Amino acid sequence: MDIIVKGRHTGVSDRFRDHVTAKLAKIERLDNKLIRIDVEVSKETNPRINGPRERVELTIHSRGPAIRAEASADDRFSALDIALGKLEGRLRRLADRRKVHYGNHCPPSVAELTAAALAESFEIDPAGVRVEPATVGGSGDEYRFEPRS
Repeated sequence: MDIIVKGRHTGVSDRFRDHVTAKLAKIERLDNKLIRIDVEVSKETNPRINGPRERVELTIHSRGPAIRAEASADDRFSALDIALGKLEGRLRRLADRRKVHYGNHCPPSVAELTAAALAESFEIDPAGVRVEPATVGGSGDEYRFEPRS
């Protein structure tokens, strides 16, 4: 996994680069298909906001979709923490969508599906007698009647 830290109209210190590398090492455990993470730092000079604010944008390039998060705060360290929290939430949601949330966490086999289909084809007569076909795939005219026990 490559981490690329770049500044847009501002310089990036080595201390911040080390901090980013340490923080983003935790991201790799959430998605093992990561190729590259781009971290872009810029100063936001909005006249409506008092003083310059720091903006951090995180972009993950992987074999799946590109995932982005951005945040701004008074200093770039806190903006990185906010953006990292957003990014972790998005990665957790993506990992959660890939999970199977029912059954024994594996797709059913063909034998299980055919057994379930055969079990559903048996009907119960209103008189309480179980009616089942004598031959599977037959004409359907031949039935065995068994009283319910």
